[in-house]
Amino acid sequence: LRNDILQRLATVFPLIANQKVLRTVLWLFGIHCQGSEQIKSIIEQLREALSPLPLASSSSLAQLTGSVGDQAELSPIEAAKATTTTTVREDGTYVQSAAYVATVRARR
Repeated sequence: LRNDILQRLATVFPLIANQKVLRTVLWLFGIHCQGSEQIKSIIEQLREALSPLPLASSSSLAQLTGSVGDQAELSPIEAAKATTTTTVREDGTYVQSAAYVATVRARR
């Protein structure tokens, strides 16, 4: 029963859009996969769902390949800036959250 559930989770993995559900499914894979064949199978299905790897924007991939000029004209995203906010909870503990904010440039 466990193997069937893990295989079903692996097949619907590309359809998961919620970040918390995705994190929980990855945790379930890490805890409940047993045996090298099952682990290899799950990793292969995850690679297919996340391809193309490495996960990068088209502009950074263009910089790696050297064709920056063509890709720069097509990409509307200019740069990503990291912002960090610190908040104080009711119980007095501090929580930090980080986010990347992308600026969009206007098309000419």
